[in-house]
Amino acid sequence: MPNYQLQITQLVTYPRCRIYREFFQTLIADRDIHTNGCPGLFCYTALCSLASFRATHLRLEGTSYTIRPGECICPVANLTQVLRLRSRRKTLEMLRAMEDRGLLSYSLLGRGKLVRYKILDWRRCNCVLAEDCPNQNQDSHFFIPADIAADLIGSVKCSEMDILLDLLCSAVYLDERVKGSFSGQVVYLRNGTGSATVTLEELCSRWGLSHSGVRRVLRKLERTGFITLRGSAHSPEMLIYLAGELAASFQVSDILLDKDELPMAMRVPFPVSADGLPGIKEAMAEKVLHLLGLQGIGCASCHRCTYELYLLPRNPAASEKTVHFRMEILCGHGISLYNFDLLLFLCKN
Repeated sequence: MPNYQLQITQLVTYPRCRIYREFFQTLIADRDIHTNGCPGLFCYTALCSLASFRATHLRLEGTSYTIRPGECICPVANLTQVLRLRSRRKTLEMLRAMEDRGLLSYSLLGRGKLVRYKILDWRRCNCVLAEDCPNQNQDSHFFIPADIAADLIGSVKCSEMDILLDLLCSAVYLDERVKGSFSGQVVYLRNGTGSATVTLEELCSRWGLSHSGVRRVLRKLERTGFITLRGSAHSPEMLIYLAGELAASFQVSDILLDKDELPMAMRVPFPVSADGLPGIKEAMAEKVLHLLGLQGIGCASCHRCTYELYLLPRNPAASEKTVHFRMEILCGHGISLYNFDLLLFLCKN
């Protein structure tokens, strides 16, 4: 019986940015990284880090509250400390600015001592679970939409913390469409060029800083071990790679990259069914969903998960013993979660 292998390659669309809670907590505690108190990327990320994935109950100030997915209830004083703001007034101003941008809604409870807010775009990028459903993401990571991150970066003068998070959200790894990504986690501004090379002018325009300000921040992040520059901060063009703790937050494994926005590629043994093409397509889809489930991606085993599988025309330059498919995994019949290229080929004995 001939031996077949199934080659699975994840196609990258960059819809979301994954933030690891443990790493983000270390950033909040690092007072050497400055924030400016503006309602930028850091404040939004901090608010998302406190949001719940599922319905829970919390008792504060003698009153029991129900917290729904994407919501948080906490004392205003605690939120002020997390956001590294100087006063209650600054915290409420920041929440009001976020509400005006359509990012959240909030209200004060307990005679103004507590604040309850809801991230309005939570369902688009994060799973919403039932009250009794266990969720490992609550303590591990959460997602923020890439388009919101880009809008927040361009809306205010960026602080050092905003810039650090922007570099993390913009980094890619092992993406064949981005030059330089095979040498490490490289920062790519997603401008459609496929080149990770950035200029000082681009960074100044993106972060709202002067040339000297951008150079100062890049030198500081390189000195503290967060990034590595190919070229220097004074070069007209440079490559920025994540390093140290920032690179470690990618949580890269040997088989499947833990970050949904990163490309994944693997080859696995695959028994060919005698049922013809329909049987092969069903078996391949089950194989992909099974592998995603083994990697801890809960969507693959969710009852709402559906998929579309298409047979693609054969490449004239490819071997005659290969069959090419495109697979899209959906939440229900609407939201696209993952896209894969599937290639079935005969192995040499």
